[in-house]
Amino acid sequence: MFEKPLQWQQLANGLIIQQQVQQAVEPWLRSFVGEHLLKFGALSAAIDSQSCPVKRHFSGYNDGDVDIRFTPECLPIQSHSIDVGLMSFVLDFEADPHALLRELDRTIIAGGHLIIVGFNPLSGLLLGQALPNKRKQFPWCGRFFLSARICDWLSLLGYQVIDNQRMLPHHLLTPMNPQGKLQQFADRHFGYAGSVYMIVAKKVSLPLTPIRKRQRLKSRKWQSIPSAGRYNKTKS
Repeated sequence: MFEKPLQWQQLANGLIIQQQVQQAVEPWLRSFVGEHLLKFGALSAAIDSQSCPVKRHFSGYNDGDVDIRFTPECLPIQSHSIDVGLMSFVLDFEADPHALLRELDRTIIAGGHLIIVGFNPLSGLLLGQALPNKRKQFPWCGRFFLSARICDWLSLLGYQVIDNQRMLPHHLLTPMNPQGKLQQFADRHFGYAGSVYMIVAKKVSLPLTPIRKRQRLKSRKWQSIPSAGRYNKTKS
């Protein structure tokens, strides 16, 4: 069972992370329309979504300062009723993140959007994970997933990833100064190794089959039907 951060201040450099995430999601929030926006998780609840034209905004989780308390794996929300879902640093601290993502997907309408923010394991965070005295502290006590893996999960659920970016190239072990020359240099030249990723995905009508899987299926088809040219398409 993972301990979960319920306030941004619990994360190392948490308020700076919150500020950077707010800046990253803001342009996307302004572009969405619809009826319902769900801010999933206690940290997501603290993200300001006032600029989003979606009519009704609410937050929910099993703990923290949220509008609705619920079990993440069994949401008390009607299927296909949420236009936009925002999830900040939730999957990193859940025992079964894939099941949680499937349950959240159940509530998203076709054409709806998901914004997922998480920690990037291929970053300076590796330093903290290597230190025994940091492994029980946030964020290093979590389980980080590559953004590519999250994108694969989303693809299988029927989403098209439309943005996948990194931010905050910093190990988070020491206080961070976003205005400092060293950090600004890192932002310009090492942004790809940022400790935080943000994925924006749109739900399409049908699940997408990964390209590699499609290629394998196509290859098997030609190998198993050598006389495909004689196949009678009109046969009932």
